[in-house]
Amino acid sequence: MATNPLRTAVAAPTAEEARLEVIPCMAGHWHTHQHQLRSRTIDEAVLILVLAGQGWYRLGTAPERPVSAGDALYLPPRVDHGYGCAAIDGWRIRWLHFRGSYAESLARCCGFSPGRPVLTMGDNIEPAQRHERILELIDSRSTFCQLDAAVELMGLLVALKKCDQGRLGEDARLIAAVEQGGGLEAMATAAGLSRFHFVRRFKRATGTTPWRYLSDLRLAKAKNLLTDPACTIAAAAHASGFADPAYFARLFRQRTGRSPRAFRAEHCPLPG
Repeated sequence: MATNPLRTAVAAPTAEEARLEVIPCMAGHWHTHQHQLRSRTIDEAVLILVLAGQGWYRLGTAPERPVSAGDALYLPPRVDHGYGCAAIDGWRIRWLHFRGSYAESLARCCGFSPGRPVLTMGDNIEPAQRHERILELIDSRSTFCQLDAAVELMGLLVALKKCDQGRLGEDARLIAAVEQGGGLEAMATAAGLSRFHFVRRFKRATGTTPWRYLSDLRLAKAKNLLTDPACTIAAAAHASGFADPAYFARLFRQRTGRSPRAFRAEHCPLPG
């Protein structure tokens, strides 16, 4: 792997190569604490592999969202975007501009979408290795380098798909640990992680904390039970995993804006 803190290579495809449906346009790697791009709209897709540190990104009018080491960020073409590194931590990234309808379709097939622009690479080194190969090919300007770079780009996107599929299996394991309940220590142990790393990975996978996820799951079960005329409110609370009926009532009102009794009256009215 190259060690220069900043490096950029710009492709120079021939007229024939420019008609390809997979065209890596430019690539580089940066290790910096000063990288802020607030707003830009270009005709090329951008792929950023965050190897170390932390940063942020923005798509369209959506608010800024964080990214950190192990993330792969996809910024689609013709969409206003911004990104940058955290001022204190900085970041080390590999970036790639590319175009072509097949490349965009492959990016979508690999799991990227406007609603999900970040996939997780974790510590898998294949995406970075393939990116380095693309960078070297573009920089070489050798015969057929553009074709070889296109093949490597497809391999890079497929590698990200494989990383993401592995992450989905990890996410399922974390969720299963939470759904079994038993307290944070038991959840973390079931997932084979420390409490700190368990909470951190779970929040990254689901966007919420283990306790919030579990309480939402239990409340959803309670709502179903409350539509059954034969099930009392206390029984619904207990069957959903709430040992304290008073706490159940407070949480139910906090999350739904109404009491369990009011919810029951609306969804399971008494006869007559």
